[in-house]
Amino acid sequence: MTIWDRVREEFLDAYTRLDSLTAVARELGVHQNTAYHWARKAGLAPKKSGRRPHPGREEFFRLRGQGVSVKDAARQVGIGRRSAYDWDRGIRKADGDVRVYPDGRRVGYTAEMKLALSQELQASIARSGKLLHPRFLSLRDRERIAELRE
Repeated sequence: MTIWDRVREEFLDAYTRLDSLTAVARELGVHQNTAYHWARKAGLAPKKSGRRPHPGREEFFRLRGQGVSVKDAARQVGIGRRSAYDWDRGIRKADGDVRVYPDGRRVGYTAEMKLALSQELQASIARSGKLLHPRFLSLRDRERIAELRE
């Protein structure tokens, strides 16, 4: 039996007693990702801590109920405008970049989607023929430089 096997057994025993994966991992000096892996492999699903609501959320809705604008309510509560507009529209965040709309739609911006949007934006700028200040490189200039570097 290796030292890691002993540490894993000690971890699993402590996890069933303490019921807090993070605390056990910290106590034994094991990386949290390793602890999650061991727990999943042993069939012990880590407990989800659940997200707590922002402490200013109720205050935000109280201000909105009094007729304060979204922008001013956001400033008073100390949140960004994007979050304020999402709260106002009933949009909430789920895992990662997934946003859940009140009608149940789930929209997640994956890396591929972000890349596609970026490429679409670059193409629309190129099509518009928008003139840039001579100090900046155009998209064609950048592409030419990339070709020459290859």
